[in-house]
Amino acid sequence: MQESSLRSLAIIVLVPFTALTTMAIYSDGINGFPNAITYNFLSFQIWLDLVIAMLFWCAWVILDARAHGRSPWGWVVAALLFGAFSPLIYILVHKRWPATPARDSAATDDVTSRRTFAAIAFTALLVVTLAGLAIDGTDIMSTITHSWSNIQIWVDLVIVILLWAAWMFADAKTHDINPWGWLVFAAALGSFSPLLYLLVHGRWPASHPTADQPVST
Repeated sequence: MQESSLRSLAIIVLVPFTALTTMAIYSDGINGFPNAITYNFLSFQIWLDLVIAMLFWCAWVILDARAHGRSPWGWVVAALLFGAFSPLIYILVHKRWPATPARDSAATDDVTSRRTFAAIAFTALLVVTLAGLAIDGTDIMSTITHSWSNIQIWVDLVIVILLWAAWMFADAKTHDINPWGWLVFAAALGSFSPLLYLLVHGRWPASHPTADQPVST
């Protein structure tokens, strides 16, 4: 994707997302987000889903920033504190997109540890999801729309999952994997899709370019 298109896309998403976040803070106050997270079990599940999705972004940005001589830690802290604002501003500033780079990291990274993380996170998310459905019922939409803060957290999750889906689509094409089932799975079940993709294929957005192999965007 061209640099101008990347920046335009980041702005198109960032402007309404900022407006939504401002509305949530104005409407629900400073305690709106903690209250939204603890509203019920399902709201906690959506927040946990977002945290797991953000960890995939952090994995990519750490190696991407290092490969380009930048410190990643400010972006990582911002991601954990402010969610999708971090990747959107990173794309806007550095014109980088989490697409599959020229060199896969599978040869140098510990696939076993990545799959162990995926298994643990998948199990934890599944337990919280099942508990939420058992305690709060299946009316997830009422949880999402309970307050502006609940809506903001859910939109935050959607944005980050879309970033993962962009990487997964490029990665799947590179490795001759059909991406469409994973995209549908992500749209329906959020972070379960990247966790299962990592568990099955042993890859997450953490590969980086070599000096003689430029990143593909």
